Amino acid sequence: GGTLETRFPRLFGLTLEQETSVAEMCSLGWGVGEEGWRWRRRLFVWEEGLFEECCLLLANELDKWRWLPDFDGVYSVSSAYYWLTHQAPMDPSSHKDVVWNKLVPLKVSLFMWCLLNNRLPTKDDLIRREILDGDSALCSGACCKEETFSHFFLRM
Repeated sequence: GGTLETRFPRLFGLTLEQETSVAEMCSLGWGVGEEGWRWRRRLFVWEEGLFEECCLLLANELDKWRWLPDFDGVYSVSSAYYWLTHQAPMDPSSHKDVVWNKLVPLKVSLFMWCLLNNRLPTKDDLIRREILDGDSALCSGACCKEETFSHFFLRM
């Protein structure tokens, strides 16, 4: 397993196809001497050995999905939850291409924008804007915690 960049960093640094998808490489051919590989320069003899090893791995190994946040590469709800709750805070502007995608319904885009910018009316937000009084801060889910953005969506 692993990516070309991690398994064969020397070859990755020399290829002109660093942004090419696996599907595109398959259509161009990625065996020795095929068009899928374009190099910045001719490979040295020892690099050709690396390349042959890489092609051998590609020919003999099945492609499969791996869940990168988990050590074993297996997705589970608990690993996804752990990954989501232990992330550094995200910059909302870094997701504008996903949020404002033309294929996503406008109401979903608006909800995601509000979610990422902490603009949804949780109880702590309504208290801060003086719409609710301070006595109403607890979550209505009977968990006796203050209803904040992170508690409401991530149960923290």
